[in-house]
Amino acid sequence: FCYTVLNMASSGIGGRLPTQLGKLIKLEEMLLSRNELGRAGINQSEGIPTELGELKELKRMSLESTDIGGEIPSTLGKLTKLEDLNLNFAGLTGQIPHELGRLDDIVILKLGGNSLNGPIPAGLFHDKLEELLLLDNELSGSIPAEIGNATGLQYFLAGGNRLEGSIPPEIGNATALTALSLYDNMLSSSLPDTIGNLLELDSIELDGNGLTGELPSSMGNLEKLMYFHAADNSFGSTLPTALGMLTALQELGLTSCGMTGGIPTEMGNLVNLSYLALDDNELSGPFPEWMGAKLQNLEYFYLGWNKFNGTLPVEWSEFPQIINLQLQNNNLLTGTIPEEWANITTLTGLYLHGTNLTGGASFLCREDLGNNTCEDCGLTVDSAVECECCACCGDHGELSVFMNSR
Repeated sequence: FCYTVLNMASSGIGGRLPTQLGKLIKLEEMLLSRNELGRAGINQSEGIPTELGELKELKRMSLESTDIGGEIPSTLGKLTKLEDLNLNFAGLTGQIPHELGRLDDIVILKLGGNSLNGPIPAGLFHDKLEELLLLDNELSGSIPAEIGNATGLQYFLAGGNRLEGSIPPEIGNATALTALSLYDNMLSSSLPDTIGNLLELDSIELDGNGLTGELPSSMGNLEKLMYFHAADNSFGSTLPTALGMLTALQELGLTSCGMTGGIPTEMGNLVNLSYLALDDNELSGPFPEWMGAKLQNLEYFYLGWNKFNGTLPVEWSEFPQIINLQLQNNNLLTGTIPEEWANITTLTGLYLHGTNLTGGASFLCREDLGNNTCEDCGLTVDSAVECECCACCGDHGELSVFMNSR
């Protein structure tokens, strides 16, 4: 057989893969993704045939979204010319065979969305590897220190597993990393200072772990970072002033992290920020007045469930794009909603319950509608707020305001 390419992706084929495929010894690409290779029936799949390990010329294999099932055969470690192996969403079980660490030419390895368990083989990390996708499996153990050998690694995506221990400091040697995803694991200890060596990073996802300690000041080196999400950890520290150096940042999520102190003025440098979530922490002090003038791209702003005090800044009327503003359950807040906030025409959600604010919100209506019905009103309030712009209140309009009962 002289075939070099077998492309039957999305062809509606089903049943077991024939073992005879292993005789196509000249094959360089085998693309069978998005088929029904794991559907029950007379020809129910028996997994990936071990005979595929005889395809010594194979450079690319895709069985993505086939639900082929079974375990990854160790014989795939014989495919020494393989550069791209995609087994995402293939219904795989068992462990990642350590023999895959022999694939010295592999550039892309995708094993996400399966039920793989056991450790991440240390041998997977070498200088030619660029993408390692392990998302949403049942992998356990620690992140191998050998990740530092993967000097060409750009994407390390291993969220949604059971990884534990610390993030190894050797990760700082993987200087080509652009995306690091480790959400929903059981990682502990503090972030290593060496994370500041990863100057190409544009995305970090660490939500849902048990990370502790201060965010390292070396993070200020990450000038290309656009997304930093680390909610539901236990940092228990103040917001580092080094965050103000992340001028490319568009999203910052630190919900439920035990953060204390105030919001540093250096964060006024985050002019590209559109999403800022600092809710459910122990932050305190007055709301910074400068935020309205400096964070001109902010759309979603969450500061609820903290210990902020004082009044609502008049200067926040300068937010030109704010859509959702959540300040609820800061029970030391006093005063009223500044009438200048009527200038925030983009606002659709304002949450103020659980505070000691008083007064009404009628002036936030989009226009004077007299005695028209609530269905025509641009303001939705709960029964606690006095609203003079219409005769009743309901779940209509463009703006929702939630305040205390008075």
